[in-house]
Amino acid sequence: MTSCGLLTLTVLLALPVCLWAFDSRYGENGSWAVGLAAAICWLAGLLALGVHFLFRDPRHAIASAFGGMLVRTAFVFAWAFIVLERWEHAEEAGFRLAVVVFFLLTLTTETALSLWMLKSQSAGLEVGNDEKTDQSSSLERSHVNKVEAV
Repeated sequence: MTSCGLLTLTVLLALPVCLWAFDSRYGENGSWAVGLAAAICWLAGLLALGVHFLFRDPRHAIASAFGGMLVRTAFVFAWAFIVLERWEHAEEAGFRLAVVVFFLLTLTTETALSLWMLKSQSAGLEVGNDEKTDQSSSLERSHVNKVEAV
């Protein structure tokens, strides 16, 4: 899936910048916070794209959007809560800020990619409908020709 690759590329491009910024401000724990937040948000984005892929029919676009939002938000918040409860240095390492940064980054990317997937699938359906329309119109013409011949 191209969209999963593009989401991964986005995270990988932002990761070095965030690692540098958090390491310079929070030290080694800041780097761990960025890595953990990036992994959590990346997985949530992949899950949301999976939901969009499952409900790829344009008639299910609303269900796809709401399902993706639910999966993405619940996954990130649940894991962020677990990390904040289990890792005693998470607050000092800027983990909350890292989660917000990567959540917004992956949310924006995932939304754009899901709209692209929906648009490309809609275009595929329109092409299929055009072919069906061409076939039905040719059948109607042949039927009219037969009626005129009689």
